[in-house]
Amino acid sequence: MINIFFLISLIMYLVYSIWKLRKDLHMIQLNSYVTNRFFKWIKQNFVNIIKAKDFLPAFALIPLYFEKIYVFNLIWIACYCFLFLTRGKVQEKKKLVFTNRVKRLFTISILLIILVLSIIYSKVLLSNNLIIPFIFLILLNPLSSIVMLTSNLLITPVEKSINRWFYNDARKKIKQMNRLTVIGITGSFGKTTTKYILNKILSEKYNTLMTPESYNTPMGITKIIRTQLKPTHDIFIAEMGAMQKGDISELCRLVSPKIGLLTACVIWKYRKYNLN
Repeated sequence: MINIFFLISLIMYLVYSIWKLRKDLHMIQLNSYVTNRFFKWIKQNFVNIIKAKDFLPAFALIPLYFEKIYVFNLIWIACYCFLFLTRGKVQEKKKLVFTNRVKRLFTISILLIILVLSIIYSKVLLSNNLIIPFIFLILLNPLSSIVMLTSNLLITPVEKSINRWFYNDARKKIKQMNRLTVIGITGSFGKTTTKYILNKILSEKYNTLMTPESYNTPMGITKIIRTQLKPTHDIFIAEMGAMQKGDISELCRLVSPKIGLLTACVIWKYRKYNLN
């Protein structure tokens, strides 16, 4: 019976962890799955990532220390039920898109959590000291971003080979369409609005295709080229986003734009002050 309660405790932990991993999954997608960018985001937002309420289950360790197993399980389950039911809803400017890559990454991260939980449950079956394993679980939950970061590192070599094949296939398709005019739109803001206006005007005379919504990354544009671009299209309007130096060059190699449109550009100037 004790083992069943422990199992329920670990399942509740898993449910809450999956919700947290989904949030991390969204952020790593917004950072184009680039490990360095995501790690930089973690460092910049570390204070906001670590929530004080995530340490609430630590109260369950008190009865566990005194070997009050049933009380421990009840408090642990109650804490994670509370955390899950009171989870906040964040307004998302750009929603998480469940691409095949996202599904693979999400699966790997969940499997890592399940692996950790399986090891801890084996400790329960062997009746070893449980304080340290459950302390580890409590600390791991606020640091779910590290789990996502690890999962991304594990799957990156496979994803790079898959993406390179898709990228080259899309690039080859563009090169073969000699009559196609590609218009690239970039800038700090106003890209999506300009794209919609331009497409509305040109579609009166030409058969046009534009990248939908805010599809402006290499793999997002690659997907549109491979799935929606047809030989009958006259004009392809590609929104081009950039988060670091070299992003626009990569997109230009992909779509080979004949016309470029710069909407607006914000240039940040950094100055160093001598405080001595």
